[in-house]
Amino acid sequence: MADTLPPSVSPGDGAARRRRRERHLAGLLREHYGTGWLPESVAANLARIELDRAAGTATLHLRGGGRLIDCGDRLVLHGRPREAAVAELVAAVDRHGWTSVTLTGDPAFRVAVAAALADRRPSVAVVGLDEADRQAVGAELARRAEERRRVALDALRAAERDHLARLAGRQPTARDAAMLEAVRDAQAAASWGDAAAVRAAAEGDIEGAVRAGAALRRREEAPAATSEPATDGPQAPAPAYRPPWTQGPPPSQRF
Repeated sequence: MADTLPPSVSPGDGAARRRRRERHLAGLLREHYGTGWLPESVAANLARIELDRAAGTATLHLRGGGRLIDCGDRLVLHGRPREAAVAELVAAVDRHGWTSVTLTGDPAFRVAVAAALADRRPSVAVVGLDEADRQAVGAELARRAEERRRVALDALRAAERDHLARLAGRQPTARDAAMLEAVRDAQAAASWGDAAAVRAAAEGDIEGAVRAGAALRRREEAPAATSEPATDGPQAPAPAYRPPWTQGPPPSQRF
């Protein structure tokens, strides 16, 4: 088999070859985008990169098939909008620093990328979506939010079980009781959909979720402000929330 390959030299250890390849690809990305240091993980979805300095383009070949061509003022995807392809598009948008984008292509592509851009922090505004696109993106964001809430609750319930297991066979102290109550407050906050608690717990940051739960409890227990309007009688409905991706870029960013 080796006789059929071109002459070459490479590290003998397979893991070393993979790490070196990822470092090489990260270096090419850093060179093209003019960024600072980039971790090897930025190359996780990439098979290879071709830089065309004359044309000013970078072609990112994806491990799962397809390629992304970065022309500087446009990102063009050749292939299906699989998860890895969408992730690389969002990463390229982030490296360029774009705060609003216009999407072209079929509805599956527009919805997948618009949802990913709306779901990042901070979100990126998407201009020119039609009503069907907006409804599909809203449904996808709701699905993702519910999935994150489920993951967060599973993590917090596991934290509660671990805490109870550590208490087995001994008398709980006041500190033990306070910690258990704090975890349960975080569970309640995540169950109610508190964004900070859900995000922290879903990412495995149980201490952050506990802090978010405590903050929500303090807000709930705070006395109502005396300046609030009376609530007896019919009230005008609050305007429906419109996420940033439905509103387009702010006036300062419109050209």
